[in-house]
Amino acid sequence: MFKKIVAIFSIMLLVFSFSGCQSGESAETAATNFLNAIKTLDTKTIAKYSGEDGDMLTAELSEDEDNPEIAIVRQIFENMTFEIKSAEENGDTATVKAAITNTDMNVVFTEVMNQAFSLILSGASEEEMDGKIMEYMTAAMENNKDKVATEEMDMALTKEEDGWKVDVTDELLDAIMGGWDDAMSGEGDE
Repeated sequence: MFKKIVAIFSIMLLVFSFSGCQSGESAETAATNFLNAIKTLDTKTIAKYSGEDGDMLTAELSEDEDNPEIAIVRQIFENMTFEIKSAEENGDTATVKAAITNTDMNVVFTEVMNQAFSLILSGASEEEMDGKIMEYMTAAMENNKDKVATEEMDMALTKEEDGWKVDVTDELLDAIMGGWDDAMSGEGDE
């Protein structure tokens, strides 16, 4: 009887030790959680999955919630969708292929710049321009939310002691923001 109890206990110990090794989430789950956190601006989860790379991003997003610039960031991210295409783990590194779709910022900026140009020609003060530009941006985001850009990309992840971390690259930031950097630099026109 004692041998049976020891055998059962040993089997349970083995099962728990193996399941403990497997209980960490996958790189695919980490990438999914990170992108969902971006969509909802969940700064704690963004920080969890981005480590030092996301410190600047989460610090800026954690500032004044009533800031109109943060409202625009919320508007940008709430339109983002994504599809995980595949995930490949290789030891402490992983590549997650994702298609990230968001409002096409090239279209939005074109509309805003056209309106801003008219405002400049009217002789508006800098203060008036700042307020109007924010209005134009909000309206352009709403007017063009169905005009989207999709970026297929490889997200690099690294496994650290506390789990998988997403390498927050310029390419990733540009994709989740609908081509913001490309639109600002004029590369979105090509």
